[in-house]
Amino acid sequence: MVALERAVEAGQIDPALRELINIRVSQLNGCGYCLTKHTAAARQLGESCERLDALSEWRSSDAFDERERAALELAEELTTLADHPPRPPRVQRHCLNPRHSRR
Repeated sequence: MVALERAVEAGQIDPALRELINIRVSQLNGCGYCLTKHTAAARQLGESCERLDALSEWRSSDAFDERERAALELAEELTTLADHPPRPPRVQRHCLNPRHSRR
């Protein structure tokens, strides 16, 4: 996610697309706190309720363009879930950082 933030800061990824990615990853990881946080941010950026509702089924929805589909596909591929190999220590430290924990 740090690389994603850097890409947004460099103007390479639209902030609204960043939030769609964050929401989808939060859905996959089952993080309710993150889902609430990023959904609110997406709404503030003008994302419609219809597209947010369709996000969990983005592959079968025509609400997302080719660029968004590619980003969502990549996000899903990069998301580490329980059935994937353990995270590298650097990523584990990032995830354990109190700034990134639930509040």
